Amino acid sequence: MQLCVDICAQVPSVRRLILVIGGATPLPETTVYNMCTTAGDRIHSRIEQSCGLYTIVTLLLVSDCDDPTLLARRVYDRAMQPLGIDTAIVLNWEEIEHAPIGYTAANCYV
Repeated sequence: MQLCVDICAQVPSVRRLILVIGGATPLPETTVYNMCTTAGDRIHSRIEQSCGLYTIVTLLLVSDCDDPTLLARRVYDRAMQPLGIDTAIVLNWEEIEHAPIGYTAANCYV
């Protein structure tokens, strides 16, 4: 978390943080998802409090991604997307495989 705050403090033009998380874990998927949701909310709040910046935090759980080219395109599109109303979102590969991150995030937010 502190690394994210430090990056935003040093580069105040950062408006999106996208954390891509992969790899096997012995924890249930719901546990990892809940942990990431808490972390995303905390990172967003900490950046706002410490740096005075509104930065959207996106965490992607992609351990089952079978198309790294599509994942890269989704991440790039999210990075280039205009700022929206979401603050922090956690999405897994199944949620973004067939739709852009911004679209999926907006549907989750409302």
